Amino acid sequence: MTAIELNNLPNAELLQSNRPHLGLVCVTFSKEVRFRTMTRTRYLKLSEPERESALKEIYVDNLNRLDVALSFCQQRSIQLYRLPSGLFSLSDMEDEIGATILEEMSSDLAQIGQRSQELDIRMVLHPDQYVVLSSDSPQVVQASIKILARHARTFDLLGLPRSPWSLMNIHGGKSQRSEQLVRVVAELPEEIRRRLTFENDEYAYSTSEILDVCAHCFTNRIRCPSSCLP
Repeated sequence: MTAIELNNLPNAELLQSNRPHLGLVCVTFSKEVRFRTMTRTRYLKLSEPERESALKEIYVDNLNRLDVALSFCQQRSIQLYRLPSGLFSLSDMEDEIGATILEEMSSDLAQIGQRSQELDIRMVLHPDQYVVLSSDSPQVVQASIKILARHARTFDLLGLPRSPWSLMNIHGGKSQRSEQLVRVVAELPEEIRRRLTFENDEYAYSTSEILDVCAHCFTNRIRCPSSCLP
């Protein structure tokens, strides 16, 4: 649309064209969209059969609640939903009980993912603060990749595309380690790398710095808040 065409729009249509497209972040202020979780401490106190039973109950319940979240968005014409990073809590544990349960629920997850696409509701994710690919600790980097791999597998089970459309958005992490960040991203599995996006922040990576990282890692995949735009 040209500037002349925009200026000639009726007021109502002009307001409509300038209306921002909002998304829902994880939960609602009310109790309409909320999710269950379990702490690691409590989990480790349970026997193996108890762990399996508890996680299965939570996962099934949370998947139903995700369906409710999609309905909430549909009713309000919200076309983007950010999943909570703890939607399937403890699914990355070493015992792989949670991961196994999710595989067994694959058909149910696929149905929810298909519904989101039929409703044209984009589902995205912002992993928690412990994901730091630029850390100077190899252990932290490996733990971060493990978390991202778990999220990527969940997205695959939901049938979401391996692209920034179903993004997993993170910050640059430890400052002045751009080269390390680029190296780590280059070695990530496809299911992670194709969904990965970076967000600038006011502490470690400025807009120009994170843009430079993206230019080396991939193109057209930077997420930048409106405050950093000219």
